[in-house]
Amino acid sequence: MVRGRKGVWIAGAPLVLAAVLSACGGDDEDDSLTASRVCDGLFSQHAAADALRKLTGASLFADTSADGLPETAKFLESEHRKGVNWSRSSSTLCVVAGEEKRGSFRVQYDIYAPSDVGDTRHPEGAQLYRLGKRASARAGESDLYFECVSPESGGAGARPVRVHGRVDARGNRTTPNTQEFREASLSVLHAASLKVVKEMGCENSGGLSDPLVLEPVA
Repeated sequence: MVRGRKGVWIAGAPLVLAAVLSACGGDDEDDSLTASRVCDGLFSQHAAADALRKLTGASLFADTSADGLPETAKFLESEHRKGVNWSRSSSTLCVVAGEEKRGSFRVQYDIYAPSDVGDTRHPEGAQLYRLGKRASARAGESDLYFECVSPESGGAGARPVRVHGRVDARGNRTTPNTQEFREASLSVLHAASLKVVKEMGCENSGGLSDPLVLEPVA
C-alpha cells in the first residue's frame, strides 16, 4: 500500500477494509478469535487484550490476512538497507476486525524521516506522549516513532532503523476522542511494537518502556 508523507494512506485502503468487514459476517463461531489470539497472538498480554476490546467494542474477532510479524520486520530492514529517508510504502502487520462488523483497524509500519520527530506540531485533537522518539493519539489513529539498533542494522554505532508504527481506525466513526480511547489505541500500538522490536532484535527494546507508561506532554 502506498503511503504519502505524514502518515496519509493513499488509494487501496478503503477496498481492503471493505473486504475485511465483509469477511466478518459469517456465522461460523469456530472461526472467531479472542483478543489475545487475534493476529497470531500479537496482543496476548492482558493489558493489550483489554485495550483491544476497549478500542473496538468487540469481544470476538474475525481472522484476517496481513503481512505478519516476520514480513513486517523484513520490510523495515530492507527499507533501512536501501538508505531511504522515508518509506513510500508500508507493511501491514495486522488487520483487526471485530465480529458483526464492529470496530476495525489496521497496524502498519514504515520508515520515518528524521524531521518527523522534530516537528512540534501535531494534528488537531491529538495528544502527544513521552514514549519512544515521539508518540501521539487522537480519535481513530495513533502514531509511535522509535529507533532500532540491531545486528541487522550494523549494531552499536551504526545508523539505527527509524521505525514508525501506526494504528489506523479512522473508519470507526463512533470512536470518541477521549483520554481513555487515545490511550487504548497507543496501548495496542505499543504492544505490537514490542513484538516488532523483539522480532528485529532491537537493543534496549527500541527505547520503549515495558510495562507501558503513558505520560502526556502538556
